[in-house]
Amino acid sequence: MTSSNELAADQGDNTASFQTRLISSTLSKTVQNLTVRAPATAPAAPALSVSGLPGELLEYCISFVNNGGADLARYVLSDGVPVNTSYLPNSALVRPSASFPGAAVSFDGTVTSWNDSQATRPVNGLVRADLGTLVAGAQGQLCFQATIR
Repeated sequence: MTSSNELAADQGDNTASFQTRLISSTLSKTVQNLTVRAPATAPAAPALSVSGLPGELLEYCISFVNNGGADLARYVLSDGVPVNTSYLPNSALVRPSASFPGAAVSFDGTVTSWNDSQATRPVNGLVRADLGTLVAGAQGQLCFQATIR
């Protein structure tokens, strides 16, 4: 939270102005099975969880929004690759890419556990996106794909 306070020493009515810019960021995660199985003509819509068979391709997306009034410096997103999947090399990306031209996306396959704020869980690597400064009102997604083992 940042604040500015202006008070003139010679004001006879003791008034002042105060401005507060709130910091607020929202995250949500979905997964989609990209494999089309007969009789479907398109992949299932993104959801909180999906079913699948070994060899099928899943796409995980974390949607993010800076819905506060301040820019968020050094904004980093990380997500563990589920233990029953294998990360698809070079599949991680930030959307829309034009809004985040300096985003650095990486995969670390040596990470074996991940704390998702609810519990520490086993994972099969870690996807990370360093977005730099997330300006007020900006939104996007970090997505990656993984194959079910």
